Amino acid sequence: MDKDLYGIFAKIIEGKSPTNICMFDRTDYYFCIGDDAFYIAKEILKTVTILKHILVEDIPQQYITLNKNTFERVVRELLLVHLYRIEVYRCSSARSQDWELSAKASPGYIREFENILTNCEELQEQSRILAFKITEETGNICKLNVSMVCCDLFHHTFQICDILDNDNLANFKRILAQLRPKECLTVDSSVTLNQMRKNIFSQIAIPVTTLKKSDFNSSNVLNDLDMLVKFKKGSHGFCGSLPEMKMSDTILQCFAGLIKYFGLMNDDCFLKQFQIQYFTPEKHLRVEWSAFESLNLFRFGGEKSADNLYGILNHCQTAIGQRLLHEYLKMPLLDKNKIDERLDIVNLFVQNGEIRNILQQELLCRFPDLHRLCRKFVIKRAGLAEVYKVYSAVNCASDMLKVLDKLNTSVIKDNFTEPLLMTLDDFQKFMEMVSMTIDLDYIARTGEYRVKPEFSQFLQDLNNCMQNIDQKMTSYLAKAMKIYGFEHGKSLKLEYSAQWGHVFRVSRKDEKIIRNQKAVELLDMQKGSVRFTDETLKRMNSEMMKAKDSYEEFQKRVVDELVATVATYMDPMKSLAQVVGHLDVMVSFAIASVNAPVQYVRPKILQSGSGILNLIQARHPCLEMQPDVSFIANDLKLAKGEAELIILTGPNMGGKSTYLRQTAMIIIMAQMGCFVPCQEATISILDAVFTRIGASDNQYKGLSTFMTEMVEVSEILELPSENSLIVIDELGRGTSTFDGLGIAWAVAETIATKVRAFCLFASHFYEMTMMASELFMVKNYQALATFSENNLVLLYKIKPGMCDRSYGINVAEMVGFPEIVLKEAWKEARRLEAHGRGGIDEDGSDQQ
Repeated sequence: MDKDLYGIFAKIIEGKSPTNICMFDRTDYYFCIGDDAFYIAKEILKTVTILKHILVEDIPQQYITLNKNTFERVVRELLLVHLYRIEVYRCSSARSQDWELSAKASPGYIREFENILTNCEELQEQSRILAFKITEETGNICKLNVSMVCCDLFHHTFQICDILDNDNLANFKRILAQLRPKECLTVDSSVTLNQMRKNIFSQIAIPVTTLKKSDFNSSNVLNDLDMLVKFKKGSHGFCGSLPEMKMSDTILQCFAGLIKYFGLMNDDCFLKQFQIQYFTPEKHLRVEWSAFESLNLFRFGGEKSADNLYGILNHCQTAIGQRLLHEYLKMPLLDKNKIDERLDIVNLFVQNGEIRNILQQELLCRFPDLHRLCRKFVIKRAGLAEVYKVYSAVNCASDMLKVLDKLNTSVIKDNFTEPLLMTLDDFQKFMEMVSMTIDLDYIARTGEYRVKPEFSQFLQDLNNCMQNIDQKMTSYLAKAMKIYGFEHGKSLKLEYSAQWGHVFRVSRKDEKIIRNQKAVELLDMQKGSVRFTDETLKRMNSEMMKAKDSYEEFQKRVVDELVATVATYMDPMKSLAQVVGHLDVMVSFAIASVNAPVQYVRPKILQSGSGILNLIQARHPCLEMQPDVSFIANDLKLAKGEAELIILTGPNMGGKSTYLRQTAMIIIMAQMGCFVPCQEATISILDAVFTRIGASDNQYKGLSTFMTEMVEVSEILELPSENSLIVIDELGRGTSTFDGLGIAWAVAETIATKVRAFCLFASHFYEMTMMASELFMVKNYQALATFSENNLVLLYKIKPGMCDRSYGINVAEMVGFPEIVLKEAWKEARRLEAHGRGGIDEDGSDQQ
């Protein structure tokens, strides 16, 4: 590649989104330059040695060349696994150097790459059922293979995953936390494997159904999948040819178990509806099962919306957006480019309040739940109402496009305007068909759905008949006012009721006028009105209903054909839902940011391994939203080689647990692509968040408080990397003081010297603070408190230093303990402290 050509390519990709990979077609091979080349080499081809370099204006630049086979592999990985967008440019003339966009694709739009791809990823799903099988390597029970297939019967997807695991099945448990299946299916294994499985599911609330081994027989599963899977155009039409199907036999057995258990082959509505997808847990921040509840990420029990992070961030106007937000919160990102892209979008909506408000208050609130509409078309329960809702959704998307066009930035174009343009183009014939078939004016006027009368002469005749009857009813209304003695100014109205057809309605105060009229037939009495009819109106109403029934009967065939045609637009409907759902979540993030008591800020995201976690004036996103709360913000500064583990001491109720929780929540928010409750935040991408917070037991599962602690801590010692965050609160209080201190010290020391992950370790064992004098990466912080007129005052401020008292009795005094109990507590505390210093003799008296 020469300098001039590199300069042309660099100019073409200038200002593009980092998740939009540009490639240049040179007929026999492809070029990719700059950051795109580095990403492909490092993340897909797994080696940077294939990168080539060229000097451009004395600055070394990198590029990569891809042959046809490698190009196809890269395209498949980018779209199916990494969920990136692709643009391919081709030179229009060998002489000119005019490079034009020749093909483009995104995870939802792959038509121009159908010869390469046979499947594209859909949304992360909400309701799921998972079949799994655990097998062990020969003679090695510590190395396990877990194969699983997750089936979503609502969205018609299969997600497949094959992982290696340890004897604690920690990776499997992590995937269960991310997918949250409603039910799991498996088969009996060895006694040892069955016990491992039982241990896992004793900790989580997912029911497990054990099937017969014959139900997991995979001999005919490929034939079944050929009937269930909806293939893309250009594919071979059988599952064996799909790239996703190059998998172990245990995966196929899981497919067989799902198909058998749900009888998928026995219901025609499932045929040719499913898609098969990869599930890649390594692409997302690892959040353990216990963290979802201990960090209040979602609503549990009777919590209010402000008590959990989902409720704080959820300003979504669409059901699609709410489901997608749920997925984003369960699976934050690890890709810096994707995180920054989301932050770019949120920043635009934060800065453009008018556009943000129009989208949320006028457009997104009108957008229907396309996922549910798709389901109705699949199960053949759709009618004109559902067709009209899809029509309205497309019109609403068109209005969104006009608003988004005002934000003339590449990130908006890549994520919203261009995908919307492509989808609207797909719906062009659909919109023409609906306009020609459905009587849109009639819907606007009456709220009822029907085929246009112009569709046939018979329908026109029926429509004329109904119009004549309607005119007669209107004329009869004026006549009825005279018949029943309504004076001028008295209100008698004619209205339509789904139960009775056309009826008269009069206010309650005028009801006495018709009370003794023999011709009147009262229908119902409501709070402010009375509805009635008479023989003349009943006769005209009967004629109207007869004409309507004839209209409905005649148009049924037309409606059936229309619905069948609309059902072929399933893929564009899902694509539109994906774009609008993402837009809804991004707008929701912006609204949460500006509506906070103190506006959230954009975090500065650093590459994983940078080793910096710096939060200035950080706040707890839920607590600061509580009424009558003036939240005290605090700083946190962690850096590799300087401060990696913080020992946090201080009084009960002094804010230690809040400090721990808010740190973990801010990390999750940032890696979701959301602004964070800080004055300033610099965050190196972390790969996992591990928590040990709270002292609850699980008696119904046979786990004590201390046993629950030990189970969670054993995973914390084994699973984190140096790029993880560990949050531990009050470890060791479920056993004796000395045992608890010993365990807490050993765990903290192991994390500091061997795991080397960032760690916040809150403890009432003030002896833990001595570790800072032995290990350079350990620092002491304390929750400040002071005394005012002999009363303890909690300051909720976290500062460097150590606290040698827990102030537990002072806190008991604050909450109103009886005086006699407090006196005895102080006496015993002083005796024990003196005993610890060797100051008590054998008879219990103080030594002088």
